[in-house]
Parts: sequence; C-alpha cells; structure tokens
Amino acid sequence: MRVYIAGPYTGGDTIINVKNAVEAGQRVVSAGFNAFVPHLYHFWHYLCPADYEQWMRMDFDWLRACDVLLLLPGTSPGAVREVELARELGIPVFEGFSAEFWTHLKQEVGVEQRAVFTSAQLALKRLEETLGATMSVAGNGEYVVRWRPA
Repeated sequence: MRVYIAGPYTGGDTIINVKNAVEAGQRVVSAGFNAFVPHLYHFWHYLCPADYEQWMRMDFDWLRACDVLLLLPGTSPGAVREVELARELGIPVFEGFSAEFWTHLKQEVGVEQRAVFTSAQLALKRLEETLGATMSVAGNGEYVVRWRPA
C-alpha cells in the first residue's frame, strides 16, 4: 500500500512541517507500508529552486501512483489541491492517523478494492494504472473500478 503524505509546508515553520511529514512517513514505513513524502522536495528546491507549480505537478504525478492520502493537521493550499485530486481519482483520504486509516492499510491482501468516479475519463485512467482492474457502470451513472491488490 502506497501512502501519500499531505500537509502544510510553508504555513508556519517550514522545517517543523518537513519534520512532521517525514515522521508521519516513517510511522507508515515502520508499519510495513510505503510512504511518499513530497515535503522532501524542500531540499531539492533549496539546491535547484523552481516555481510552485512545478512542485505541484510533480506531487500530482506521484499522488496518482498512490493508494491512499494521509492528511496531516494544519492549513495548506497545496494539500487542499492534493485532497481534491485524490477525491477526483477515487483515492481514499484520511485525516490523521485514525483507526479507519490503519484499518484501510491493513486490509487483507487480495480483498477487493474499489474506487467510484463520476468521470469516465478518470475511471479509465485508474483502470489503465491498476493491474488486473475491471470497470463497470453503476445504475446511477457512476463508474466503478475494482481490483484485488497483490
């Protein structure tokens, strides 16, 4: 299971925000899962500055490869955009380390997963990105993509 860590970066103390995100990622990794921490671009940006939208574009590309988004507390315009994209893509969003978050991560391998989309284009993109996925159209016109994680 790949977990995207979203949360404040520039609001408040940037270094503390990076530290909090890395610690959250380490907690996920210590539990046996994979974490993507976009806050680590902080060091890349320090050495090779780029505009905000470049970093967001890269974040969005990585988010598309993740299975779940973990939202850390605090205000963040970037995290708001990441959450919006995750929801559009049918990627579950969890606020903090809730019991529901851990339950979702610890789902038995092979248990069917699904994502619901209102856009056929987004559903087809998820279908292409997810090995062994199938797609159906629900009676209400929503597109349902199903798969069994390996």
